[in-house]
Amino acid sequence: MSYTEEIYFNKDSKIDKNLNMEAFVTIVSGAIIMSTKHLRRYLQEKKTVGGKKSPVCEEEKSSESANEEEGLETSICNRYEFLEESGEGGDESSGPVEELLLENRSEKREKKIIKKKGKGKKKSLCADTDIDLDILDVPPRETQLPKSSDMVFERDLFKVDSRLLNVENELRSILGRRSTETVQRGRMIFGKIVKKKPTWPEVKNVGLSMELDRIEGNILWFRFSHHAYYRELQQTFWIAAESLNHNFISNILTQCPYHLDSLLIMAELLRQQEDYQFSRDLIGTFSKTVICYFVAKNDLFVLNMYLVERGLFCCESIFAPRFQLSNFDHRIDYVNFENRAFYLLLHRHLRNLIDRQCFKTALHVARLIYRLDPVSDPLAMMLTIDTIALKAREYNYLILLYNTLQASKNLDRLPNFAYSVALAHFFLFCKNRKAEEKEMADLMIASAIRHFPTVLLKLLDAMNVQPDPTVENNKYMSALAYERESEGIKLLTSLYVKLASSIWLEDPSILPWLEGVTRATVSSFNNFKKELAKWSKLRKTCYVGVPRNIERHAYLWEITRNADWILSDPAPPYNGRMMYARTASRPRPDSFLSGLLHSVWPNYDQVNVGLISSYRNSSDDIAHR
Repeated sequence: MSYTEEIYFNKDSKIDKNLNMEAFVTIVSGAIIMSTKHLRRYLQEKKTVGGKKSPVCEEEKSSESANEEEGLETSICNRYEFLEESGEGGDESSGPVEELLLENRSEKREKKIIKKKGKGKKKSLCADTDIDLDILDVPPRETQLPKSSDMVFERDLFKVDSRLLNVENELRSILGRRSTETVQRGRMIFGKIVKKKPTWPEVKNVGLSMELDRIEGNILWFRFSHHAYYRELQQTFWIAAESLNHNFISNILTQCPYHLDSLLIMAELLRQQEDYQFSRDLIGTFSKTVICYFVAKNDLFVLNMYLVERGLFCCESIFAPRFQLSNFDHRIDYVNFENRAFYLLLHRHLRNLIDRQCFKTALHVARLIYRLDPVSDPLAMMLTIDTIALKAREYNYLILLYNTLQASKNLDRLPNFAYSVALAHFFLFCKNRKAEEKEMADLMIASAIRHFPTVLLKLLDAMNVQPDPTVENNKYMSALAYERESEGIKLLTSLYVKLASSIWLEDPSILPWLEGVTRATVSSFNNFKKELAKWSKLRKTCYVGVPRNIERHAYLWEITRNADWILSDPAPPYNGRMMYARTASRPRPDSFLSGLLHSVWPNYDQVNVGLISSYRNSSDDIAHR
């Protein structure tokens, strides 16, 4: 390190008094944050000794005094003060020193000095890394909504910001920075969806890749590919799934810690299981060093979360270079079998975030899932994004989403949006006390009751609220009226009640408001007979049969069960595609895992389990992606 560099990095270093004045001035002009304090001390000592003052010294002294007088009038902010050590006797910044600093930096940039390359690079790397990590530490902010004067499109509502997918940011905003894990300084590998854990093995030779599948106009469709090694593991997995032998799955994860379907199955079984002794047996042979920690703490939920995040990190690690997670025109088709594990891992991650009450992060994950295929919406995110937005207190976002997509997506025909948007307006009224919000909330909840009258009683029942007799016995809202509804309406009602009932109990002012509006709406039914008849006909004709994506959605939220489906591929698309054929036979030996699935599905013996057929025909259902 040169002497000038030593002054830059160590302000306590002493100046060589044997240097002549010209050499000293040269050093000052080359130093980066050299202060006037050392210069004054040197001049004082030279005066005491009686040495002859050079013209350069006189000029510097006069310049110094002039600048000190200017400094009293205007204080100069030293942008590089953070590089100096804090403590007593700190240097004083002055105008000429800052000018020398800027000149010196420009000269260094022009000459591109590479002397002392190793040390210089090391320090600049740390500084850059710290800045990058500080950007990652930005806490979640309110969803940035377009200005009212802007045209709002679907792609604007589902923009993906990778910083808002990081749950650590939301936890810091809730619990405080010190309550979460310390961010390590230095070079670290971060995922955009989940952060890499230090205990995870390297994603190498897994047998997975992603490639461009097809191009349709401006839309680029990507697909995951299974190579020979991964296909062998997948065949073994199918045998394990059909034979219900959890040891097979453990062996697969021992051979390949990133087998996605095995991670998904194991995580789901651990989440459902409350018997910790059984869980020890279930995971006894797999990833022992990590598992023992979680089992010792009896924290199976954290272990489930750990497995899901590992699978997501694997998927992200093999993204095609051309694939951009935030690009609305880059899609992944659920019809391809190889793509489904990524979707299902994202959905499991979404549910884990909701269980942790990290609702803002969960909302952005839901937006990501929908963005991957907004046309087919294979996981029916439109049936749950409203409740997640309410829990995240993103009321304006929910209202804007509804107003923007109501016509193109027929959102007014979904009972969850009819009730949730009304509640969002009421929450805004409670927040800002604007009369127009209260008026809009009253109008929308009254409209929701007229369009979907049987939903209200089911919602009140889930909230343990006894309705008024005039409401309970009304012919449009009674239990008999509910039984006459189509299967589609019943399923949508069950989904909404499970996801949203707790939200309606958040504020004590909600129930009195709901009670008053309901009583007024029911008493005015005679004035809306045409509207009631129109929507009664719509519910009978437009909700016959259940689309495949809604069946899948109901299965993933445990509203319905179907023993024909496997946990890693529920409700497979009728027009599904797979790059290779399934050759696994179907043994049925008894196992401990079989007992678990028997408890989950009582009618398990009456049907075949684990069939993953790409093409199915059913006269009772509507073929739907």
